[in-house]
Amino acid sequence: MPASMRGDMDMIDLNLLRDPARFRHWVQDHVRFGDLDPLGHANNNAINIIMENGRVCLTERLEIRPLLPDGLMVIKTTRTEFNAEVHRPARLDIGVGIGTVGTSSFSILAGLFVNGTNAATHEAWMVLIDRQTRRPTPLPPEARAILANNIIL
Repeated sequence: MPASMRGDMDMIDLNLLRDPARFRHWVQDHVRFGDLDPLGHANNNAINIIMENGRVCLTERLEIRPLLPDGLMVIKTTRTEFNAEVHRPARLDIGVGIGTVGTSSFSILAGLFVNGTNAATHEAWMVLIDRQTRRPTPLPPEARAILANNIIL
């Protein structure tokens, strides 16, 4: 089985996500005044919220949720590296894709770009849990296939 399908939560080298050519799916966003810290740039929490927007848009675009009627996708782990300051105003381009697919989990990878320059990279591990038991449950084969078709590394 390829490493990308094992789902063993190995951490990837986030530097690999600094290249916009890796991404097939893109989401646009912008920096809001409320995102700024006293130094005048988007604060770390705002960057993570922007990355969350990218994750949600990707799962909606891939139409994963309808395939999980008895399950909920929850976050197990997130990791972000900040590579450049982000100021306002700025148009943000978020490249998103799938990193790894496991039995009950998968990772979503993202790169945040401002004018073509990478400002941050991000990895989030999602786990499918049963609505009733709140325990991990296997991803349906249809969902695994869609996720596997969108692996970018």
